[in-house]
Amino acid sequence: MGFEHQINFRWTDKNLEEMLELLKNHKHFYNTVQSADKRIFEFKKGENVMPDFSIIIEKDGLYIINNLHSRPKDDIEFILEYLAKNKLDYHIIEL
Repeated sequence: MGFEHQINFRWTDKNLEEMLELLKNHKHFYNTVQSADKRIFEFKKGENVMPDFSIIIEKDGLYIINNLHSRPKDDIEFILEYLAKNKLDYHIIEL
């Protein structure tokens, strides 16, 4: 069982483009799954079968599933830094 949370904020086209690059260039990036309405970025730190964490692009922010440990925010510090650097207002909802 994993830990899930959302980071809600208002996208611009520029923010979305930058976020896609940020996710693809992350050191633990493993795979992208694309369906008709979702883009899922999977990340692995080791040889696990399941991704350690996944980030889903949503219309109002990001949905994060962390399968690895009980400190899920540790894996998304790079996203929080991006949001702060770009002065984007956001809030995190733990599910």
